[in-house]
Amino acid sequence: MKQKKAIQNSKKSAAGRQRALRRARTALAAIIGAAMSANILSASPGFLSKTQNFTLPNGFNALLCPESGSGVTSVQVWVAAGSVYENEKTAGLSHFLEHLIFKGTKKFPGDEISRLVETSGGAINAGTSKEYTVYYIDTPSEAAAKAVEILADAVSNAAFPPDEIEKERPVVIEEIKRHDDSPTSVLYELLSETLYSASPYRGRIIGDEKVIAGVSRGEIIAYYKKYYTPSNMTVSIAGDFDAAAMRAAVEKYFGAQASEVKPPAVNLKETVKPEVKLRKVSKSVAHTYAASGYLAPDTSSDRQFAADVAAHILGGGQSSRLYRKLREQMRLVYAVGADFYAQKGDGIFEVSAIFDKENFDAVREAAASEISRLRAEGPSDEELKRARAVIKNGWLFGAEKAHDRASMLGYWSIADNVAILERYLAGIDAVTADDVRNFMNEYLADGAEVWSAVEPEPKK
Repeated sequence: MKQKKAIQNSKKSAAGRQRALRRARTALAAIIGAAMSANILSASPGFLSKTQNFTLPNGFNALLCPESGSGVTSVQVWVAAGSVYENEKTAGLSHFLEHLIFKGTKKFPGDEISRLVETSGGAINAGTSKEYTVYYIDTPSEAAAKAVEILADAVSNAAFPPDEIEKERPVVIEEIKRHDDSPTSVLYELLSETLYSASPYRGRIIGDEKVIAGVSRGEIIAYYKKYYTPSNMTVSIAGDFDAAAMRAAVEKYFGAQASEVKPPAVNLKETVKPEVKLRKVSKSVAHTYAASGYLAPDTSSDRQFAADVAAHILGGGQSSRLYRKLREQMRLVYAVGADFYAQKGDGIFEVSAIFDKENFDAVREAAASEISRLRAEGPSDEELKRARAVIKNGWLFGAEKAHDRASMLGYWSIADNVAILERYLAGIDAVTADDVRNFMNEYLADGAEVWSAVEPEPKK
């Protein structure tokens, strides 16, 4: 629905188109599993030093970040189960499980889970991405211990009632149909399919309609048992709570699940150069939506800092190089921007734009020219200063809510680099013009990009 609304907004005005592009680029973060990657995280000084990070005897990882005063606590469980761990026979089961985990356990049958959370004034939800599935309860702090009990039981002892599976099956299939009608979703799936020839990042989070229609309860449970093991999950909790009492609750409820073998690792690195450099599809849209992508640093690399700065200088708002050149000077686009998303395997650096269909070649040439110019010359001192300030302020403002802090901890635990939260701001401050040039020469070389586009259907 949000993607469709963005497309509708894009028809109204240039400002509306710019908003549409921002929403479209947000959709990419969701699709590739980096909605909580480096460029939407924030970390205040000492953030990690306030956090208890420990592993229970059964292998469950836990992170507790107490912060008094808000009266709110976010309890989240992050599971290393997403589309990168699926195959043709299981495509979409991570997403299907997301719909089923809260459908009852022996301890909390039926709709008891949602009833208890809502009665306490809390909110419950979940999401699936390429690398993970996350479940969370945001609650008044006096109900936080109950939230821990509920989430622990849900991810460890889901009952998968047959009638609930059959209720959710058509719901998920309808989501797939809506997804496939969304130009924004199609655009970024095309980009992933084009950029990643061998890596499982090319797969769809939403899943395959035939798999969802035909999967049995036994197959669902087998997938659940394989991935929902303590050593493959993290509980992250942030907010207003007593650390000792919360740790006791975590040990009691999350420590109750029996230890199991962790699922085998998956090779996430891209090993094949893309044979196809451009994929296009036609849909009922007024303008062309296009995106180019480059393979980029992974979540373990300190090149992330230079990548974030480069993305901001190229396409981070109306003072960026791409906006000034393609929008203000050449009048080629209605909206344009650039973003970097880190992943456990190869990340993605993307440039996206909305424009009239006949401008496609000119947009590609102008974007390539600006990237080449920054790669050769590097950024000015003023561009570096502005980028650092904007990025750091965004990080700091983004850490204000308990939910966001728990998300940071959970995501980066799954990404095996929680330590980056402690040094992110310093890392951005340390980026030099040479760092930006070196990053761009390594990752954004001429010809390294691929393109995807959703363009208007031919006029009849």
